[in-house]
Amino acid sequence: MVDPEWTALRRVTVLTPEAALMDLRSTAEGLSGDEAAARLARTGPNELPKERGPGRPPPCRASPGHEVERLPRVGSRRGRLPVR
Repeated sequence: MVDPEWTALRRVTVLTPEAALMDLRSTAEGLSGDEAAARLARTGPNELPKERGPGRPPPCRASPGHEVERLPRVGSRRGRLPVR
């Protein structure tokens, strides 16, 4: 199913600026205070959704004796590699 709001926005991108303003029922000067308030009440604030990052990766659940546990611990005294 195609979102009608998305279709309307795509249509505006190919119009001349004057035709786009007419299609959006606006003017080059912007909306009147009353019209802006009415649109805000009808559709809510004009904001992009807050983007959330992917978050933390899950912790490594290596079992005892797993290869990961046998790697040297970088930065710790036990895991220092000899300097040559």
